[in-house]
Amino acid sequence: MRKTIVLMIMVLVPAAVFAQTAGPVQSVSITLSSTQIASLRGTPVTLIAAPGPGKVISPISLAAQYKVGTTPYAITSGGNLNFSLGPLGNSEIAFEPVGGSGFIDQTTNQLNVRSGASIGDAQSKLENQDLRVTNDGSAEWAGGDGTVTITITYTVVTLQ
Repeated sequence: MRKTIVLMIMVLVPAAVFAQTAGPVQSVSITLSSTQIASLRGTPVTLIAAPGPGKVISPISLAAQYKVGTTPYAITSGGNLNFSLGPLGNSEIAFEPVGGSGFIDQTTNQLNVRSGASIGDAQSKLENQDLRVTNDGSAEWAGGDGTVTITITYTVVTLQ
């Protein structure tokens, strides 16, 4: 019995000491206006603010809802709604992108649901980064007047 207790202490104590702690599951919903959608390439939108030094956003799920206006967007230059921790290209993709084509160029309301992507990189690239959305195409989208509501479920992990 004594050996079992010692073994349990040897296994559990280091795990507890070096464990990362995650905060409660949180959710945020943000509606992008047609003006924001039409300027996402040049002006990404922050969906979740950077959590602070020693912390990282851990994405769980995302739902993107396109609500049609009177005119769908023109996706002449391609591009996706791209969700990243930090600036696109400098950090990691938090969710698989939602293609602009087949989503905001439609004449009916659309829904796209994603789970968090597997993220792994240097801690310095992920720590204290915001979660943002951008258009990763070669030009801005034009002509549309619908909106996109993005709902994200996530936790904030305190790094050790």
